[in-house]
Amino acid sequence: MKYNQPYGVSDTNAPYINGDPSTGQMGSIPPAASIEYPQREIVNFISDNGLATPDNGDLHQLSKGIQSGLTQFGVDGGVVNQMSLNPTPALTAYYRGLRVYILAATSNTGATVLSINGLTFKPVKRRDGTDLKANDVTAGSIQLYVYDGTNFQLSGAGMSGGAGLLTQNLDIYVNYAIGNDANDGTANDASHALKNIQRAISLAYIYPPSQYTITIHLADSASYTGFSTPYWSGPNIKVTGNVANPQNVVVTGQNTHACIVSGVNTLTCEGITVATTNNAAGPGGGFIATNGATLFTNNTRSGYCTGAVFEAYQANVNIGVHTFTGNCGEMYWSFLNGLISWNDGTTQTIANPITVGSACAYATQGGAISVPPSRFTINNPGNVTGAKYYAGMNGTIGTSGGGVNFFPGTVAGTTQTGGQYV
Repeated sequence: MKYNQPYGVSDTNAPYINGDPSTGQMGSIPPAASIEYPQREIVNFISDNGLATPDNGDLHQLSKGIQSGLTQFGVDGGVVNQMSLNPTPALTAYYRGLRVYILAATSNTGATVLSINGLTFKPVKRRDGTDLKANDVTAGSIQLYVYDGTNFQLSGAGMSGGAGLLTQNLDIYVNYAIGNDANDGTANDASHALKNIQRAISLAYIYPPSQYTITIHLADSASYTGFSTPYWSGPNIKVTGNVANPQNVVVTGQNTHACIVSGVNTLTCEGITVATTNNAAGPGGGFIATNGATLFTNNTRSGYCTGAVFEAYQANVNIGVHTFTGNCGEMYWSFLNGLISWNDGTTQTIANPITVGSACAYATQGGAISVPPSRFTINNPGNVTGAKYYAGMNGTIGTSGGGVNFFPGTVAGTTQTGGQYV
């Protein structure tokens, strides 16, 4: 509806004026349209929102129409990954800021498009600009879609409490040789695979915690750089490389750790080799869990690490089969109430001569290193040069009866300041 100026006035934006008998000023004459059209528009709005017949006995029908929201609501009549709806009144063009709530007919399986009233299909994107993931749209859900001038954005997609809740396990693919971090990670090919592990972690942490697992698959490469999780709670993450040949997937911490899981999060690593750059500044460890996190490893290897290969800092590290091939500060280091433990019956192999800077097993400031009752096998213990263990400042090392020579090394272990070795 346009503005209808006073009758007989050519200025389309002319104001209405009151008459003044004392001066002989004539008042504006309202044209019929200025009375009829606003009424028609209000009546149409009431009708478009599915309310009862407009009634002079109810002067709150306009408010009720706004409350109902039916002009911004539609039921999906499309097919999987191709949504379509026909709200009333019919839309004749998309405009930036258009908002519509949609009752989904089906759950999506990937990238999705949307058409309203037969207009051109437009892509639906997540909040980070990427295509939708499987089950971002769930059958029977009502979700908000906002047009940004190019795409529809699914409000809340990937946010805790909104769309993007995991309803099944999810796979993300990383391939350093052919990947691109602008891809979506949904397949191991040049059009989809990511290049860096950290980008995969970032995509995974769009999802909130759940009982499902996101598996990050690493193609063979010796060029991956270190990665870390955020501190906030996210989904269960599994990073898997080449389980049969973990030496084919090398993750190197560039002047920092190679793999860090932090906060109340769980991470599993398998089939990878960790290392740090030589003479790296800072701690430069291999597999690190901090601040309440839990880290599981199996079928892994390590090259040179400036710090510890396995480190638990106020967190838990559970170790499976592992092969050491490079010098390190410590093979196992637990501090500030951290816990390092092993799977029953696992093996630890020292593939070639290595030197430990501090000790093979190092527990301090309440940290604990706990060997399982069945203990584990250490292959080629004679390849380790350095101290067997150190326990200090109430740190404890329990060998389940393995004795003072359980851990390898050429120098006897020591305890001090409340440290215990049993």
